Amino acid sequence: DEIILIDQSGDSASHNAIKTLQRQNPEIRYEKAPLLGKSRALNHAVNITSADFLAFTDDDVQVDERWLEKVAALIAEHPDAEAFCGKVLPEHNTDPKNHLNLVLGNKKKWIETNPLNSGFCGANIFVRRDTLVRVGGFHESFGPGAVFRSNEDGELAYRLVRAGIAVLYSPDLVVYHSGWRRETDNRQLKSNYAFGLGALAGYYMRQGDPVPFYCLAIKAFLKFRRLILGVMIFQKERVVDG
Repeated sequence: DEIILIDQSGDSASHNAIKTLQRQNPEIRYEKAPLLGKSRALNHAVNITSADFLAFTDDDVQVDERWLEKVAALIAEHPDAEAFCGKVLPEHNTDPKNHLNLVLGNKKKWIETNPLNSGFCGANIFVRRDTLVRVGGFHESFGPGAVFRSNEDGELAYRLVRAGIAVLYSPDLVVYHSGWRRETDNRQLKSNYAFGLGALAGYYMRQGDPVPFYCLAIKAFLKFRRLILGVMIFQKERVVDG
């Protein structure tokens, strides 16, 4: 087992902090990546590890203390599954309304073809390494630091399912997202999310696959309907969400 940390920063502060951790935890592996972009960093980690199953999370979440134990049980229970994902809950003592990327589903389910409603959040996913390599890894045009800004996880989820790969969502897999973002941060994040969703639809439409575009059109219609309803009944929450 190993923990891989990919550093894309422009200074040595992260490396200096990690050196202390490495002395106490020899399983931590540090790599400096010259190219920016989350998907590039993730693919770099995939290329240098030999682990059978890979766990992915983000630097602003805390995983549940039984996170790895739970996924080990799921792997044993569902040997045909090649990827898993789970809940993303708000950090304790924070307001869920300040979080944009929570995953709250309480029922175990197999991920289907809707790339906009999969529950496959990059802060809490597990994928067999051979499977990830077989489908081409993370698409490096998607995600923070890339041209399409976000949605590297949604794009991967759609590609996995489209390839016939079994992906299981389980509420037993839990991580807690930090509540550090301010309102201005959330506005920019919403813009990046919307851009990534549109990019996903446009990318696959150019490949001759209209499913993401249809899903996005339905999502946009439902958002617009919620906006209009919020205006009609003077409900600010509906207007903002729409």
